[in-house]
Amino acid sequence: MGNNVNNVNNVNLNYEDSFGSRRLDIGFVMSSELEYIHPERFEKAKVLLDNLLRCEMPDKDVIGFLYRGREDVFFDHIRNFYEKRFRAGFDLNEWKLRQHIKNPPNEIYSKMAVAEINKSSGRNQYNLLSDKGIIPYLGDMKVLFGDYAENVRRVYEMFLNEGIKRKGGVSAATHNYSVACVAYDLFSDDPRADRCKYSAEAGLHDSIEDLLPSSRDYSGTPYGLIRFDDFVRENIHEDLRMNVITLTNYYDLVLNYIEHKFKRRGVRPNLDDLLNELKKLGDIEFSYKPEDKSVNKSEDKSEHQKQSHFECRPVKYIEDSISKLENNVSNGDLLEDLRSLCYAKYIRDIATKCNEEDNLRTYEIKGIDISDNRHTVGDLGIESKIKIILKEVIWATEARLLNSKWAPLNNHADELTEDALSTAKSLIIAKLAKPNTLQRTFKVALNKIEELDIVFYENRYDLF
Repeated sequence: MGNNVNNVNNVNLNYEDSFGSRRLDIGFVMSSELEYIHPERFEKAKVLLDNLLRCEMPDKDVIGFLYRGREDVFFDHIRNFYEKRFRAGFDLNEWKLRQHIKNPPNEIYSKMAVAEINKSSGRNQYNLLSDKGIIPYLGDMKVLFGDYAENVRRVYEMFLNEGIKRKGGVSAATHNYSVACVAYDLFSDDPRADRCKYSAEAGLHDSIEDLLPSSRDYSGTPYGLIRFDDFVRENIHEDLRMNVITLTNYYDLVLNYIEHKFKRRGVRPNLDDLLNELKKLGDIEFSYKPEDKSVNKSEDKSEHQKQSHFECRPVKYIEDSISKLENNVSNGDLLEDLRSLCYAKYIRDIATKCNEEDNLRTYEIKGIDISDNRHTVGDLGIESKIKIILKEVIWATEARLLNSKWAPLNNHADELTEDALSTAKSLIIAKLAKPNTLQRTFKVALNKIEELDIVFYENRYDLF
């Protein structure tokens, strides 16, 4: 058929792709740069990617087809890439190439589709997405949140009033609401009261992280980082507090606060700048202790003690992470590298706490959160996509490390793992298969393979 995309009609092809059991019922594969890629180039690029992941030299016909007339220079780039990999200790037997899961679960994503066509949830999303930012009706909110509807509705009003938006420019409340919808449908085997409670936790999962730094109390006084306890008590129902607290990323809270300070000054921070700002914060503590409502203070408090006192001091771990980065900044963005290192710790903390408290539903909510982010990141750049892909694998790996027999958790771990692997391959193949590929584009693809090591190889999670 030739390699000129302009000479090919946009016909509907139906063929099995190499991404496990998933099918491509499309004429062209849409790349991350929104350029059409001819299926024949796509097939050759898939073969090339497999070679690159195994550190095997590709056949001349593959390189010749993709990069005709420039074969020698592209082979040189591949040799340099392999030399770098072997210096880093590459061993296919030890690293273990991740395999696709046959017939992977699709539970989370299928529930997202259901929420889109449900009249009540669709109307609420429409209101939250409107330019004016309409607070959903309480009656509609009660369908999903039950007794917690007023609390969730009031917090969404704070999101809209504060103008908290996601990268795509829509209200951050829409993401929280979407995660809540999926949680409610996904936990259908639970009693109605429990489903409403979990959906409310899901619906508020980003509330502390997004609203604490900028929102104000009823008197107009800012909360800021130091009034964490006040924010929690005044804005989150007591039944929901501990799990919403558990779902909050305190490392990001601190790093976002510091990043905002640098942005206002127009400064790109280096290691010393970050350490100085962390010293100014000191050993800041985020803490919360549930009220003791027992009538007899001397009575057995075993049930009450399940709601253990929460405290988190993120600064020390961030400082330790900085020391790991001093000679190993992967992409030149120090704050992003720090967030990645801290994210693995954050997810591990959630997994450990939820497992100890026999509360894996809350850990599942975090997985739903990540999956929702993945499926709404399409219009963003490759760096944002890679960030979400890595989060999927981190969550799924920590889920597996719990060695739980809880089938829903393991199914969701499989779903996120397969989604991450398929998406990662698609991103790299889009670069490799791009018509008239520049050397710079090819080099970017090689660099991204390294960034995605924990996705492509099963035994590289020690990177975190």
